[in-house]
Amino acid sequence: MYKFSKILSIVIAMLFLFGLASTQDSQIVTAQTEDTTNYLYLDATYDPQTKTYSVAGLSGDQLKLLGLPQFTDEIWGIIGGFDMVELDINAEELSLKTDDKPLATIDWDAPSRELVYGLVDSYGVNMTAATKSRAEEWLGKANLIVNLRNSTERSKTLVIDLDTLLRVDIKENGRVAVEGFDVGAAVPPEITQLAATGNIENAALCLSKGVLYLQINGNNMPQIQVHQEGLEVVEKALKMNLGELEDYFKSQIGASISFDGTPHKDISCFDLH
Repeated sequence: MYKFSKILSIVIAMLFLFGLASTQDSQIVTAQTEDTTNYLYLDATYDPQTKTYSVAGLSGDQLKLLGLPQFTDEIWGIIGGFDMVELDINAEELSLKTDDKPLATIDWDAPSRELVYGLVDSYGVNMTAATKSRAEEWLGKANLIVNLRNSTERSKTLVIDLDTLLRVDIKENGRVAVEGFDVGAAVPPEITQLAATGNIENAALCLSKGVLYLQINGNNMPQIQVHQEGLEVVEKALKMNLGELEDYFKSQIGASISFDGTPHKDISCFDLH
């Protein structure tokens, strides 16, 4: 029981690492289609007069602490001429609007994406068949919206609703890779040792609308209901400064976690429900 509690605490911590965005009041501003299983809405605001900005509910000062670079005067000069820029990418097309007027629409269906993959290959970046297949898993039923607004108000919270699990690989040395990209971080040795001791080869988890679904080595664990009231108490006690947590209970995100090269299982958040 102790080992399971330790594993569970690690899994929840990883969920916060990969999925918990800082939250303010927000709303989904565009409807998802029936075919969309991976939806993400990113809102950003900027004020050229004060040269301040916010992204996904995070202020410029908070973003600076995360290591994001500040805008140069040249960038402020460019974006200051626009009231709004919106980029909408779905499984069929890419569209760009400026100040609420259509600017460009580009085909972004499967044949179009195949051309892009070929272009990437021509620049010496070898996309294997497995890599292309994985890209299609994300892009084939995705809707990504990036909304940039000239405004003094704080940006809306990141809205995220993903059915496809993020593939997280934890190497023997603790190094972490997400979707094949080394994120430049490593988990503490205690985690890899705990996984080895418990013979944990892979885990899958999904946090959906406040319910945590967990699978370890293919075995379903009891689901856990996370309550907003209790989480607010923990947030205040630990001084996490996450703000209002309402949107956290509207989101869905999950991860397939592999330890030391074990193959990922072909499952989604839906399969874990």
